[in-house]
Amino acid sequence: MRRLVWIVGLSLALGGCFLDYQWSKFTDPARTFTVEVPRAPSVKNVAAGTDDNNKYARAEYLVDLGPSALLVMIGDHRGLHEDPDTAIASSVQALRAQAASGFAEQPVTIDGHAGTLATWTTAKDDTVSDRVFFVDARRFQVMTVLPKDASPAELATAERFVRSFHFLP
Repeated sequence: MRRLVWIVGLSLALGGCFLDYQWSKFTDPARTFTVEVPRAPSVKNVAAGTDDNNKYARAEYLVDLGPSALLVMIGDHRGLHEDPDTAIASSVQALRAQAASGFAEQPVTIDGHAGTLATWTTAKDDTVSDRVFFVDARRFQVMTVLPKDASPAELATAERFVRSFHFLP
């Protein structure tokens, strides 16, 4: 009986968290990707990011959920890189420099595109998971930031966001 009460309570708690969100499909203006978001992202266009002393344009799509965040960044590297593996390795090296501890990387694939999943802990004890891809001379980063003590609802939200990300042809 206790187990049933616990399961019902957990279901209500998780269900309540998801009811607060109005999930919708978001497609970037350049039509390079689509992803489900729990609310409309804020959009930031950066005119000049830097990669190996080369400047490039970058777009950031951020969903700030308070203690957690969901983010897609696209860096337009057309004319800067020809080799996707080198571009991804360079990005992962830059991410490694940001990690306070626990940096790990592993291969990841979305829609047949190979990339790297980098995870680390920040100085504030947040856990960052950043999936880095290089597709059509653009660097894509699909990122989640979660607090150390992330709730089941926060974990499920991050998982839904990541699983819904797709590249467009």
